[in-house]
Amino acid sequence: MRFQIIYYRQLCVYILVVIGIGLVLFIDQPNLFQFSIRRSNYTRYPLLKNNEQYSTTVVIAYFPLSKSKHSKDQYQSWLENLLGFCQSPIIIYTSIEYQPILQGLRRNNSLRTHFIVEYNSPLEMPPIKRLVPIFEQQYPSDPERAYHSVELYAVWCAKSFILNRSAELNPFQTKYFLYIDAGAFRSSKYRFQSWPYEPSIHSILANNRLLLGMISPLPRQFCPLSYSINKGPIRHNLIEGGLIGGTSDIIHWWTSVFYETI
Repeated sequence: MRFQIIYYRQLCVYILVVIGIGLVLFIDQPNLFQFSIRRSNYTRYPLLKNNEQYSTTVVIAYFPLSKSKHSKDQYQSWLENLLGFCQSPIIIYTSIEYQPILQGLRRNNSLRTHFIVEYNSPLEMPPIKRLVPIFEQQYPSDPERAYHSVELYAVWCAKSFILNRSAELNPFQTKYFLYIDAGAFRSSKYRFQSWPYEPSIHSILANNRLLLGMISPLPRQFCPLSYSINKGPIRHNLIEGGLIGGTSDIIHWWTSVFYETI
């Protein structure tokens, strides 16, 4: 008898929960994200409450290149997928020319945004200037030079400076900083309002861990035991710079080592 009573109680609770969820979905469905820039299906994640502080500043850079695999329209469409929906504070590096466009994608700053328009190109950034002769020397031997350029090399090498400078300024007083490529969000199907997801970001970046995007893991015996940094880069597609994150301390360390190495 006791088992039956408990069972029926659990069954009733389950039915009520299912009915409740159904009612919520039915009531909420017509109002899904009415202010979206584009009308489409997307993935929704829970937002922080108004009195909760975001712990991560997202950092991006947008400097259209004279030679590129993708058009400006494509990049701006991809940028919209992130800038138009992401509730996290964002620092944007761009030129004065493109600031109004990106500001519009951020709903005219109704979403927390800090623009840095000191540079018209990454070639003007302090650690990049000295590297230009090396880029020019490297370009003729680049197997993908048909759609690469010295400007693109500058973008690649400026990411660490951009992220470190953002951590130094820290206009939103956050603990973590996450650089993401401007064209990373290419599918309009997903709407990452609460990206990066706060409960996950701390477990990833805590204890001064550095986050880098991995292409593939190192194979066993990938280099001789006698290897040293003086012998040059390891010839293996290990990591990529489309995603870099961490605390200000680890980012400062990474930036120092990066520019000392190259």
